[in-house]
Amino acid sequence: MLVDSEAEKVWTPERQAIRFLSDPVPHMIWLANENGCAIYVNPQWTATTGQAHDHALHYGWLAVIHPDDKEAALAGLTSARIERRPFQTEYRILQATGHYQLVPATSNPLFDAAGHYIGYVGTITLGQAAAALDTSDAKPSKPFILSRRERAVLTWVAAGLTAEEIGGKLEITPRTVEFHIHSSARKLRSTNRVQTVAKAAIFGEIDLSRAISL
Repeated sequence: MLVDSEAEKVWTPERQAIRFLSDPVPHMIWLANENGCAIYVNPQWTATTGQAHDHALHYGWLAVIHPDDKEAALAGLTSARIERRPFQTEYRILQATGHYQLVPATSNPLFDAAGHYIGYVGTITLGQAAAALDTSDAKPSKPFILSRRERAVLTWVAAGLTAEEIGGKLEITPRTVEFHIHSSARKLRSTNRVQTVAKAAIFGEIDLSRAISL
């Protein structure tokens, strides 16, 4: 697991949970503190861009954004941070191959169990735009939508409950619990529970801080 040594002392339970869930996810994921400075990028970030983890921290991540997209990307994130709102955009990132790829990027404000703002979590979804593009008229991707029941089930999964325990909480059978987990995984294009919960949290479908406090 890659961690900034200076940031280690500011890892809240919410940040730690997202960091743990983000490591195996096959998409680029980052965490920023209250001031908008990156404090973590997952291994997929380094694998995709070739940028060392430490070099991506603070505002170092801008080095892999296309020069024509940097100003808009930073301005959009700054505005969202000030207003504590989700933000979606697209920009081109420099891959380790030396080519640029147009990618959809989503970020969501992160709050602790007490409701205090503690930063942002964001994802760059790979494979949803053509590789090695210089320009594109493609529209930002729509957010994933889970049903109310699926969100409830994944929240309890994130809290560490088994299918039997979740069934007892929601008054449904364990088999139905598993059905909702698999249905969520299909919608989020994930291959296991960890990825499903991580993506649901990153796309704002579930609140990890609430799950941790359950």
